[in-house]
Amino acid sequence: RLKDFVTFSIAGEVIDVSFWGEGQELMYSAGKEPVLCNYKDFPNRKRTTKNDILIARNGDGFIHIPILNSIYTNVVQLVRLSLVVDRQYLLYVLNTIKFHINQTSNGDFIASLNKTLWFNSNIPFPPKIEQIQITEYLDAKTGEIDSIITAINDKISKLQQYRKVLINDVVTGKINVE
Repeated sequence: RLKDFVTFSIAGEVIDVSFWGEGQELMYSAGKEPVLCNYKDFPNRKRTTKNDILIARNGDGFIHIPILNSIYTNVVQLVRLSLVVDRQYLLYVLNTIKFHINQTSNGDFIASLNKTLWFNSNIPFPPKIEQIQITEYLDAKTGEIDSIITAINDKISKLQQYRKVLINDVVTGKINVE
C-alpha cells in the first residue's frame, strides 16, 4: 500500500489569492501548474524536500514532483516518501490509478481527495532499480509520443491555415470553381 512507503504527510497553508501571481515563492495549488507567490509566512517544516510529491486534493487531483523548498496551499497534500521509492515512478503509477480513486471520492461540490483511499491503494513497488528502469523507459516512450503529437499538431495547424486561405480565395473569386 502507498501508506507503507510514506514517512510524513501534511496539507499546506491557507494562502489568500491576493498573494498569488507575484513574488519569489513557487506555490502549488489545485491547478495544473505552480504559480509565483509572495506569501512569507509558510512554515519551514512544511516546505518541500527531494523526497516529496504533492497531490492536489480538489478538482482534477494533479500530482506534482515539486521544486525543492516550494510552498503549497491547503488544498494540496504533501506526501514524503521513503528512500526506496523513485518519485517519477510513483508519479506514473499514481496518475494511472487516480481516476479510479477520484471516481469514488466526492467533496461537497467538487471531486476531493480521499486520503484513506489513496493511502490504502495497492501499488506495485518493485525494487528501486526496477522503478528507475521503468521510469527511464516510460520517459523515453512518452517523449517519442509527445514528439509525434507535436508533429501532428503542426500538420493540423497548417491544414487549418490552408483551409482558411482556400475558403477566402474561393469566396473572393481568386479561385474559379466553375
